[in-house]
Amino acid sequence: MSTVYLDRKHLEIDVTGGCLTVSPAPRGRGSIPLNLITRLVLCGRVRLNSAALAGLSDRGIAVICLAGRNHRRVAQLGGVTGNDARRRIDQFKVGVNPALRLLLARQVVAAKIRAALREIELLLDRRPALRRHLVKARRTLIRITAQIDQAELDSLLGLEGAAAAAWFRALSAVFPESLGFKGRNRRPPRDPVNAVLSLAYTLLHAEAVAACYGHGLDPMLGFLHEPAPGRESLACDLIEPLRPRVDGRVVELFASQGLEETHLTHSDAGCRLDKTGRRHFYQWWETIAPSYRRYLRTGGHQLIHRLSELVQ
Repeated sequence: MSTVYLDRKHLEIDVTGGCLTVSPAPRGRGSIPLNLITRLVLCGRVRLNSAALAGLSDRGIAVICLAGRNHRRVAQLGGVTGNDARRRIDQFKVGVNPALRLLLARQVVAAKIRAALREIELLLDRRPALRRHLVKARRTLIRITAQIDQAELDSLLGLEGAAAAAWFRALSAVFPESLGFKGRNRRPPRDPVNAVLSLAYTLLHAEAVAACYGHGLDPMLGFLHEPAPGRESLACDLIEPLRPRVDGRVVELFASQGLEETHLTHSDAGCRLDKTGRRHFYQWWETIAPSYRRYLRTGGHQLIHRLSELVQ
């Protein structure tokens, strides 16, 4: 066990005797050894006291709190934290140097487009009937890639947006029409695909925040994404190359009928997963998340070395 998901109303959490205790006990299991837990995801009205938070923090266990209705991340305890302040100093030096920042921002956009191109190749193999839509997107992404090395920051953000739009236009042809996916929308998501994407991106972003803390980096100071109040801009940077990979796995999820329309509810508040749908989602997420966690660990180490090289 690595991740524990608690998604029921009125659960109460404590830490006693080296174990996480949950009451009332879900499925008859109310005690889990802390040494089996890496992260704890709480959704909705789950209560925990300060002693429990301290116990989880002492063990370096990340705690991610999601709002019950829209599954927006509302709080996070970082987990294991790096203690080398020189890394944050290097990060700040690069972040305030426009030329150095631009180098890293270009790398983020290029990596995201490469990931989208890989997903397009996979889809071309599996869905040849959609070749016209996929080839058109591929052509657009290749054209945008050729402009990255000459782009300044403002135009680079425009290129990233154009690439994302082309990618989602292709995806709109991949998903069945019955799902109503016409492109990315959120706050609230208005169709089943966007409901799943929003929750997946939320958990992925939380993993990136935890990775930043673990590497001793400041998640608020990014390079492609401008610093903004309440936004962990470096975490946003780190997950950009992973977004197309997540999108591709969501295509597979719906194609395999791992999620069905009966697992979602529709209302004026948008489209969202019901309790059964969330259970299926969490199980699916844990089959794909380990590769993203490895990517974030490796990417964090590579970024630290790159920052050190740039400031020397």
